[in-house]
Formats: sequence, C-alpha cells, structure tokens
Amino acid sequence: MQQQVLGDGGTIVYDPAYFKEAPENLFDPHQLGVQGMLSSFGSGRGTVWLFHYEGVDYALRHYRRGGKAALLWEDRYWWTGNARTRPVREEAILNFLLKQDFPTAIPVAWRIQRGGLMYRADLISTRITKAASLVQVLGQGALPRQDWQRLGTLLRRLHDLQVWHADLNLGNILWRESDGFHVIDFDRSRRRRGNFWKPRNLKRLRRSCLKEQQRHTPFYFEDGDFEALLEGYEGNTA
Repeated sequence: MQQQVLGDGGTIVYDPAYFKEAPENLFDPHQLGVQGMLSSFGSGRGTVWLFHYEGVDYALRHYRRGGKAALLWEDRYWWTGNARTRPVREEAILNFLLKQDFPTAIPVAWRIQRGGLMYRADLISTRITKAASLVQVLGQGALPRQDWQRLGTLLRRLHDLQVWHADLNLGNILWRESDGFHVIDFDRSRRRRGNFWKPRNLKRLRRSCLKEQQRHTPFYFEDGDFEALLEGYEGNTA
C-alpha cells in the first residue's frame, strides 16, 4: 500500500496495483457524477456509491454512525490513532478473509480526514459485479434449499475463522450465479474468541429475514429456509 498526506492534514492510502497515484477525486461523489463514472448508489448505514474507473468497478462508502449516536456525531469519530480507525480495521479483516479464500470485496483505498480530536473516513473496495443482495433475490423468487445450506456452510467458515460480522443481514450477503455467495460490509467487525457470540450472530440474520419479510411483498422466505441454513452450518446436509 502507498500513502499520501493531503494538504488538509488528511491521508489517503491506496493499492498501486489499482491506482497509479492517490485517487483523491474518487472519494468525491459529486466529481464521480460530473466525470460520468458514477453508475448508481445504494443505501445502508450511509450511502454506497458505485462507479467505474479505468476498466474496474468499485464501491465507495462513507463511514457513518448508526442509532442514536448518528443524531449527534453523524459521520465523525474520535481519533485514537491510525490503527484504530474504521477503514484500517475493516481493511485488516477483509485482507485476513481474502487470504483464507473467503468470498468478499477487496479493499483498494481509503481516506481519513482529521479535524481536531475527530476524523471522518471513506473506503473504496472492488465491486462484486453481476451480483444481487439476498433482499433483491428473495423479492423475486425462492432460493433452493441447497443454496440455503451452502450459505450456512459459508457462515460456518466465517465463524470458524473467529470473525464476528457486526451487521449480518440479508443486505450484506450477495448472490452471484457464477460463484455463489459473498459476504460484504465488515465495518466494526472483528475476530473474537470463544463461541458464545456465534448463535447470536445467526439470530441477527434470522431477524433480518423476518424484518424483510414484513417489509416486502412478495418475499420468498419461510421458516424451513433458515432451518436449511442451520443444517449447512452444522454440516448436516445429505
């Protein structure tokens, strides 16, 4: 990774395998739109901008707080050192997973902007193209039982690596016909000891399934689907 200090005291870290120089303009959604690189955007905690640059598809995410803290601090975080910033921590988790051949996005650049005792941050990662979130998939049709089992097997791999996903929901699980499932958005995620947290992580995903079922009509999810996921998780597939 290469690093460049900006005039305002900020820092950009980038992968020279993807960018010849610090891609400062790529962190500006307005400039992406003006230059015709912006393809679309999606929502989540904050907004994700999808863009195309020099033959590669990317996703730009601006870090924002969730819950009540967002009302006061919005997108600002206390500065306690570079190693403890949101993008640096997420990059470390993503690179760990990628080294284990776990299907997720590749982090290629991030920006930190200092302001007194606080900072703002952004992350650019490769986009998993020709993929749809499970919210989109289940809104169009049922997922075969075998695929729910495969998803359970993948989540068991994640947990066996002792990685806790801080926001495990259907929107952060992508399906691509060519190679199956991918898990994204590892902000605030970390490696944890023990096993006590693993059932809670799965319950969070189940709550997401039920929540989306109430929000969308039609939505092709049944209790048996999650049972199949648990079969895959426990290795109880035929």
